[in-house]
Amino acid sequence: MHKFKKGFTLVELIIAIFIIAVIATFVVVRMQESKEISDNAKREADMEIIKNGVMAYRANNYNNVPILDCAIGEGTCADDLLVYLSPYINFIPTPDDKTFYTYSSSDGVECVVSAVSSEDPFIEPYYQFRCSDF
Repeated sequence: MHKFKKGFTLVELIIAIFIIAVIATFVVVRMQESKEISDNAKREADMEIIKNGVMAYRANNYNNVPILDCAIGEGTCADDLLVYLSPYINFIPTPDDKTFYTYSSSDGVECVVSAVSSEDPFIEPYYQFRCSDF
C-alpha cells in the first residue's frame, strides 16, 4: 500500500508565489495608470470650467477678456479671476500638487489658459486654450 503525502512540493510553492507576484504587479501597474487617467480627466474638466467662464465673460463684454496675468493657486490669482468670472462660474478650480494653472491676458483681447506640470514647467502644457480659438 502506498502512502500519499499531504502538502505541496517546493516547486509547486515557488510556482504559486511567482504567479501571485505577477498578478500583483499587474494590478499595481493598472492602478497607477488609472490614477494618471483620473488626474488628466480632472485637469481637462478644470480647464473646461475656466474656459466656459472666460468665454461667457467675453460674450457679454464686447469680445474682451479680463486683463490679468497669474498662476491660479498662487497668491490671490483665483480670487482676482473669480471677481471677473463670478457671474458665469461659481469657483475657480484649484490644481493638484503636480500641476499649476495659468491665466494670461495683457491686452484684454487675447488670452491663454493652461495647465502646466509643476515638476517641469518647460514641457508642453497638459491642456491649453487661447481665446482666439473660440
